[in-house]
Amino acid sequence: MISLMLRVQAISGEDLVDIVAKPILDLRKYWDEARESYQAAINAASQLATNGEIATYTPEAKAELLHLFSKNVSRVPRQNGDDHRQLASAAFSVVNTVKTHREFTEILRRMGQAGGAKGSVVDLKNNYVSLVLRFLYQSPNKAQDTEQWLSTLYS
Repeated sequence: MISLMLRVQAISGEDLVDIVAKPILDLRKYWDEARESYQAAINAASQLATNGEIATYTPEAKAELLHLFSKNVSRVPRQNGDDHRQLASAAFSVVNTVKTHREFTEILRRMGQAGGAKGSVVDLKNNYVSLVLRFLYQSPNKAQDTEQWLSTLYS
């Protein structure tokens, strides 16, 4: 439940105190709508750029945010490079808060899993390929930053 509140706070820009006061069903509905909407993902990426609290989020919340951005990048029209850059910047702002290999592994295992469950090693590999190789490395503005972040993480 805490991760759900953090996810909603990250993409809505509302204060956490206001979000805690909302019914859990409203929060779930808001998150589900955001996950299914390409425009909501773009808006979430924009909101996340102004959020300075990402480093304190749980691995589950980070995983869901990264899944939201990496899933929606395939919906970006080819001629719209701004949306791709915005999603990549938001995703990188989340991964840049990851400081340990263990946390990164936890995030990769949780991406796209229902109810915050951990996925298998196959899910971990698939999420790594989807997030890093197919998304961040393909982004002109974040490929170099991602490579530097990974080398720092594993040094």
